[in-house]
Amino acid sequence: MLANRVKETTTTTGTGSFTTAGAVAGFQTFNTAFGQNSRLTYWAVNDTNNQWETGIGYLSAATTLVRETVIDNSSAGTSAINFTTAPDLFCADTMASHSGWTEVTAYDEGSRPEWGQGAASGGVTTNGTAVTFTASGSTTVGGGFLTTNATKGGTTGTLFSVKAATEGNRSLVDDDTLDVTISLTVTSS
Repeated sequence: MLANRVKETTTTTGTGSFTTAGAVAGFQTFNTAFGQNSRLTYWAVNDTNNQWETGIGYLSAATTLVRETVIDNSSAGTSAINFTTAPDLFCADTMASHSGWTEVTAYDEGSRPEWGQGAASGGVTTNGTAVTFTASGSTTVGGGFLTTNATKGGTTGTLFSVKAATEGNRSLVDDDTLDVTISLTVTSS
C-alpha cells in the first residue's frame, strides 16, 4: 500500500514489533494512513547509531507495527535490526515521503535512466541492458532506487525499491561511468 507523509516516533528498541508513539508534526500516523492488517512498506531509521532497515509489515493494533519481512538493513542483511536506540518510522513508498537517503543528481544524463525489463525466470527479472550514469563531477553513490518518475531530482511518483550498493559507497569523478543492473524477485505470500 502507498501513502504520503507517514512518519512516527517509537519507543521500541530491540528486534520485536514497533510500538508507535504518534506522528511527527506535519505527518500522519500509520494507523490513519493504512488502518490495521494492511501490508505496507516501512523504513526504520536511527541516524545517531547509523542503524536502519526497510521491510514489509502491518499494524496488528492501532499502535503496533509488526516487522513481518525485512528486505534490507544497515548490516547488509535481511534480519530485524537490534535497534539500540528507538528509530523513527516512515512509510517511504512515494518519492515525496522518502527519507534516509539523498538522490545524487551529478550525472550527465538529462533524466533518470529507464529500467528495461528482461526475461523472467524462476520469479526473478533483471534489466536486459545495464543502465549507465556518467558522472558530471565528483560525487559518492551508495545505492539506487526504482521509481515511476524519470525527472532527475523529482519528488513525485511511486517509489518501488531502494537498495544500498552491495559493495558499499562508490566514489566517482567527472566522466566516470557507473553501469547499474537491477534484479527483482517476485514471491507469493
